Amino acid sequence: MEASYRKKLGNLQFTNEEIGVVVNSTMKLLRRHCVDETLCPWCGSDAPEAFQVTQVDELGFITEVECEACQTPQKRLSAICHDSHRRYESIEDPSILRPGDHISWHRPYLIWHHAMVMEQDLAGKAITVYEYTLSGVGPYAAIIETRLSYDKFVNCSITALCQ
Repeated sequence: MEASYRKKLGNLQFTNEEIGVVVNSTMKLLRRHCVDETLCPWCGSDAPEAFQVTQVDELGFITEVECEACQTPQKRLSAICHDSHRRYESIEDPSILRPGDHISWHRPYLIWHHAMVMEQDLAGKAITVYEYTLSGVGPYAAIIETRLSYDKFVNCSITALCQ
């Protein structure tokens, strides 16, 4: 998946770390879309090297992949959440969030900040997320990994895009 992603990026210049973050978060999202938590819902393949990136958006995020191991004609998978079976809900307890959940919370100046949950640490009362930040290099948003304490969300409205 990574090699085809690098080809699709064209002129967009991402660091190796940023490419790894995008590929890993795409795999997390694809597994989340599949009942058995594999990358491909049709053949059950979970090997990243069996997938080719077929589309990226203008910021360089993966929007579609194709399963090369699949024998079905429906081997293209969307890496975007546009499912009508998902809903937005307010979350008061961050411990119910799962890897793959998209969350947002209000920031100053009427801004809603978006992130994707990557890990849940119930013992440490924290979640690890991938979130956008403005890049100091280039005209694009960078994706960073951040660990957030549950305390950050006290007196704060979290909205989650849930299944």
